[in-house]
Amino acid sequence: MPQRITGRSFSALVSIAATMSLLVTGLVWAQPASAADTCGTTWSAKWPAGGDGSSATPYLIDSQPSLAAISDCSASYYFALEKNIALTGEWTPIFGGSGGSSGQAYLDGRGWSISGLSITGSHARAGLFGVINGGYIRNLTLVSPSVTSTVASDGWTGAFAGDGSIEYTNVHVSGGSITGAANVGGFVGYSGGTITRSSSGAAVVSTGSGDVYVGGLVGYGGTVAESFTTGSISVSGAVTGVGGLNGRSSSTTSNSYSSAVITAAETNNVAGIMGYGQTCSPQNTFATGRITGKSGSGSVGGIVGFFNCLNPVLLSYYDTQTTTQLTGTGNAGIGKT
Repeated sequence: MPQRITGRSFSALVSIAATMSLLVTGLVWAQPASAADTCGTTWSAKWPAGGDGSSATPYLIDSQPSLAAISDCSASYYFALEKNIALTGEWTPIFGGSGGSSGQAYLDGRGWSISGLSITGSHARAGLFGVINGGYIRNLTLVSPSVTSTVASDGWTGAFAGDGSIEYTNVHVSGGSITGAANVGGFVGYSGGTITRSSSGAAVVSTGSGDVYVGGLVGYGGTVAESFTTGSISVSGAVTGVGGLNGRSSSTTSNSYSSAVITAAETNNVAGIMGYGQTCSPQNTFATGRITGKSGSGSVGGIVGFFNCLNPVLLSYYDTQTTTQLTGTGNAGIGKT
């Protein structure tokens, strides 16, 4: 008989050191637009703290301009933070905010943080990165990001990336809000990558409807392991899937949990771990946050909403009292009090 799962230990979020203003009073810094690969051009001016972009000696990021200069590097270069970075003003996603521009980057936060991320407007791919299609982000915390996209058709919004099929390891979103008019994830809107030993406490909001997915970590896709969400998820329209970790999953979600409060009263497929499970594999997960989906739907539950997975749900539990759910839905989970 399986034993009741208990919460796993995760590394505490890094302490946020005092941030320093990056601008001289009265001056306005304009972030450059994404461009062709000019990474090696005048590199000493872009990254005065040093580095050569290699894995052994990454370009060192110590300011807002040196972070934005990643946009000049469409190929696979390596970067590392030298200190906490406090952003000011409106941020343009690295590699641009459209679906037509992308790049690759290996970014190691080295335990530092980025605060002040603010994005508004009509970016189809909204986040710290717009589209990042190779590389990784490690050991980094985004503090109270505010990311908003008004793109309702094929829009993807997340704190770290709108569209980011990379490795996320030991990265965290501390508070803040991530809002989109379509697909939204606390970390990333769309991902074909992996999320490991990471967490999000952001308020995730979608005003979209139709074929849209919303998740506490990832809207659509992604493999999740040893990660968790707190915060909240709010969806005003009737969308296809809403989950505490994954809006839609076609991969493995394991050794993870969600205590996010989910409100999606117009949506049929809503659950504490994944809203829409397609060829998925939930293993050793649990959910405790209050879950509200469409009244009368048979696909609102503690673990998985719509279930079309190749593998059964294993060792997954939900709190029947705090989630207010009496079933885990299709092949899904064990209720506990």
